[in-house]
Amino acid sequence: MKPLRKGSTILVLLVAISVYSQQSDWKKLDLKDKVKSVEIISYVAGEKFGKISKMGILEGEQYQFNENGLVTQKKRYGKQGLPIDQVTYKYDTLSNLIEQNIFDKKGILQRKILREYNQFNKNTFESVYGPDGTLINRSILQYKDGIIPQKILTFDKKGRQINLKEYIYNKKTEAKSITTTNPKSKIIERAEKYDNRKNLTNLYEFDVEGNLKSYIRYKYDENNNLIESSYYLDDVLLVKRTLKYNNLGFLVEVSALYPEKDKKDIITYKYDFDEKSNWIEQVEYVNSIPIRVKERKIVYY
Repeated sequence: MKPLRKGSTILVLLVAISVYSQQSDWKKLDLKDKVKSVEIISYVAGEKFGKISKMGILEGEQYQFNENGLVTQKKRYGKQGLPIDQVTYKYDTLSNLIEQNIFDKKGILQRKILREYNQFNKNTFESVYGPDGTLINRSILQYKDGIIPQKILTFDKKGRQINLKEYIYNKKTEAKSITTTNPKSKIIERAEKYDNRKNLTNLYEFDVEGNLKSYIRYKYDENNNLIESSYYLDDVLLVKRTLKYNNLGFLVEVSALYPEKDKKDIITYKYDFDEKSNWIEQVEYVNSIPIRVKERKIVYY
């Protein structure tokens, strides 16, 4: 599945499930071949006499990978290239993520996350520590037969439960749903539904009284590319996006419709590629006006 991109008005964020996936990070970042590192830089786009120019850094990311395609270090920076934070990753001999260290812009440790796994390489414990080594929270991940996720229970440093995620499976289609419940109120705060190809199809958010606040519906093509998303707030459609891809699977157009504003934006993307068929430059246009240039500087093994 290709990631949902930014529109010109509303940004919809998908929150990842806390169970770490062993899928190659190369694949997650649409990188082909054995990549040692990649730097992704976004610039404000300008146009001078019909040619695209870069007007200033908006944000950037740097990734380093091991030979198995797993990220070992990630750095983020903001406008004008100023650092934001840095994360390092460590793995066991089976490529399970066992440690994350999160540093601030000055390189000072802020969080350490340690994970434990069962004999099936499923994450069973996740502990978050502060810079002084004290426990902040701990999650216990439970599985059926050690393999199929059932629950994630999260506790604070005093042992009080602060979060509960439960997995529910459709026996006929093997599709799953995930609910996040407030342990105190017993009210569901969030619900996610997936199809049998593991694509997120519905995302629901509820208020503190359990009333539906907002929801998003997603549709995919036969290649698991996201082709449509509809965002509703208080049961009113705020934005509907339709996405198109080229024959290589890269996003080339997003049609964003805003019914309440009687407005429609067409967002398009153009790419340049290197000899490995990895894109190294992406230009984003809104209604034919260039607004962003994204560069990828790739180093191969």
